[in-house]
Amino acid sequence: MQARAPPSYMKRFQRQLVEGKVYALSNFMVWTKMKCYMACRNGLMIYMGGQTVVDEISDGTDSSIPLHSFEFVDFGNVPSRNRDNSLFTDVIGQIVSIEEEGQAWKSGEASRNISFRNLHLRDLRGRPMLVTLYGDLGRNFDAEKVVKQGREVSIVAVFAGMLVQLYNGIGFTVRSTSASKYYLDLDILEVQELRTRYKLDAVMQDATGTMNIMIFDKPVKKLVGVSAEELVEDTAGEQISAVISSHHQSRALLVGPTEGDSW
Repeated sequence: MQARAPPSYMKRFQRQLVEGKVYALSNFMVWTKMKCYMACRNGLMIYMGGQTVVDEISDGTDSSIPLHSFEFVDFGNVPSRNRDNSLFTDVIGQIVSIEEEGQAWKSGEASRNISFRNLHLRDLRGRPMLVTLYGDLGRNFDAEKVVKQGREVSIVAVFAGMLVQLYNGIGFTVRSTSASKYYLDLDILEVQELRTRYKLDAVMQDATGTMNIMIFDKPVKKLVGVSAEELVEDTAGEQISAVISSHHQSRALLVGPTEGDSW
C-alpha cells in the first residue's frame, strides 16, 4: 500500500522512516488512490499528516515482512506503458553494457542541460531494454565498479519507480523520475533466476581474423552439450574446459572460459 505525506511534513517523516526497518503507523487517513504516479495497484492509499504517529518495531517482526516489493513489467509489455504515468514501471534485467555519462537538453519552464547515463539490460529471454538514469541517479551510478564486477559475475539490476517513453531514433526507453531507485544483486527470487543464466564469451575465427562474441542460454547448451547447472554443481575455473571437452570428444570441440567468463 502506498503512503503520501504533504510537503510540510516531508522532512519530519524522512528523519523518522528508514528503508529496511519496520514501523507501526497510527492516526492516519485512508483515501482513494491518486490517478497518477502510483507505485502499486492498491485502490486505496495512506495519507500521513501532523497527527500521524510512527513507532519503530524491533521485536523481530521484520523477519516475516519482505524488505522489497516490486511489480515487474515484462520487457515485451514495456511499449504499452509509453507515456502512461498512472503507475510507475519496475523492470529487472542483467546489465549488458553501460554508456558514458551524457548531456541532454530539457525544455520546459526551467530549460537546462541535464546529465544522463544509458544502461543496456537483457531479460531471461535475451530481449534487450534501454534504461536511462537522469540527474544525480545517473551521475552517481558507479559504472566503473559495476563493469569491473561484471567481468567476474553477471550483475542483475532492479529499477523501480520508472516511466516509459518513446524517443525518436532510439525507441522505447525506461527512464528515471524523481521517485526512481535502483538496486544491484538484491537477494530476491527474480534476481537469482537471472543470475543462473548461461553466458559464454567465445572467440570466432575465419580467414580474415577473429571476433569476440557472447552467447546466451539454449544456444550455449546446444553448443557445449553441458547444462549450466552441471557446471556450477561440480566444477569451477579450469575444470570447466575439461568437462566440456569430455562431452565433445567425437566432435573435436573445446571451449574454455577466459578471465571474466560467467556460467
